[in-house]
Amino acid sequence: MMVFDNSSSSKIRVLFVDDDEDILMISKLSLEKDGIMVITTATSAAEAMKIMEIRNFDVVVSDYYMPGINGIDFLKQLRNKNDLTPFAFFTGRGNERLAIEAINSGANGYLEKGGILINRFEDLSKSIQRIFSDNKKEKQLQEQLKINERKYRLLVENSHDAIFTIDQKGIITFVSQSWRSLVGRSPTEAIGRSFEEFIHPDDVEACKKMLNQSKESSVEYRIRHIDGSWRWHHVNATALMDGNNIVVGHEGSVSDVTYFKEMECNLRMLNKKLKLISSITRHDVFNHLTAGMIYLDLVRSDNLSPEQVEDLDKAFLAMQRIKSQIDFAKTYEDIGSENPRWEIVSDLILRTENENIILKNNCYGLLVYADPMLAKCFHNLMDNTLRHSIRATEVCVRYEIKDNGVVIVWEDNGIGVQNDKKEKIFERGFGENTGMGLFLTKEILAITGIMIHETGVPEKGARFEIFVPKKNYIIKGSD
Repeated sequence: MMVFDNSSSSKIRVLFVDDDEDILMISKLSLEKDGIMVITTATSAAEAMKIMEIRNFDVVVSDYYMPGINGIDFLKQLRNKNDLTPFAFFTGRGNERLAIEAINSGANGYLEKGGILINRFEDLSKSIQRIFSDNKKEKQLQEQLKINERKYRLLVENSHDAIFTIDQKGIITFVSQSWRSLVGRSPTEAIGRSFEEFIHPDDVEACKKMLNQSKESSVEYRIRHIDGSWRWHHVNATALMDGNNIVVGHEGSVSDVTYFKEMECNLRMLNKKLKLISSITRHDVFNHLTAGMIYLDLVRSDNLSPEQVEDLDKAFLAMQRIKSQIDFAKTYEDIGSENPRWEIVSDLILRTENENIILKNNCYGLLVYADPMLAKCFHNLMDNTLRHSIRATEVCVRYEIKDNGVVIVWEDNGIGVQNDKKEKIFERGFGENTGMGLFLTKEILAITGIMIHETGVPEKGARFEIFVPKKNYIIKGSD
């Protein structure tokens, strides 16, 4: 139900056009009685157009059959002058053909005078109010669209990233002004041309694959700057669909990532050099250490006093610890050196089987995206069970699906972990052995955002929970 303020400034301004002055008088009295409208009358289309040159109206109501200019021609003349004032017909001799012609000419309403006239004025009043309300909403919508368009234009024109659209043939259909700062060229040089003209030949196929995507996608490629250099660009794009849900192009943003690519390359080269130096140094130290341990064994065979034997044992133990530190350095160096990959968890767990422990593997179907050293994590957990859970006879491994990921649960029936040590066991050097196993496990998992915690009850067994984010796991056989 529409409610109107009856103050004069809020009334619906109606121009009523009819060559019958009696109809004009009755119409004015009938439509103004509720205080919702204010009616201005004209006896011809020509008179009405003169009035509209000096006054604005919310709705025009017109008869069809009038001397000189009829209602349809009146409407067409208004529309030809780009006057979009809502227009309704109120005619006494209408028919279906006339109604269709009126609507096709841009009329917003059509009502015949036939029947009890007073009832028709009630219908006309409702029709005028509806037309006014619809037009007001449309104006508000158009205004909001203009505001949004201005905001979008400002965003596009002032963004450091370039905004673009491209069709399925690879033709650039739009690119924002930021294109100039990215490649040194005017956007007009790109629009209407294929993207292949600008990018490195080796990167064309990767970009074509993006154009075949029907969802959000991204790609990195090299593009020739106007100064002749190759720049690295990163694109985030979304597919554009037609009414039949068929991809007709893509839109997205382009950013220059050359600096980061160069940094990445420099870091990779530096890491390669450090790794080489570390490998050579570790190899030499290991050889000297092995020789030292052999000499100690040779000395041990001579007749030595108990005190001398004890000193040799201490020296030998110190060398073994140095050897463990070298092994740790090698393992730690390998973490993150290879790209993550999908691993079948049940297969990795099977590799930890030990004759002294009953292993229950309930992780079939679970795939996890992790560092290739994930197998080392499960090996370390089994080693932890064997070394520290004196009475452990069984290990059960299973998974639980959560809203934001999956939890792999590793449980044994040993003595468990005391509450004050649940976080310390993941610190480097903590524990009775090397103190490296669980520290390495936590570091390996962290490479791909996987976390591990000990949540067991002391004296009832250790329980390690490995949380895998939603994007990092798949249940084989599920959607």
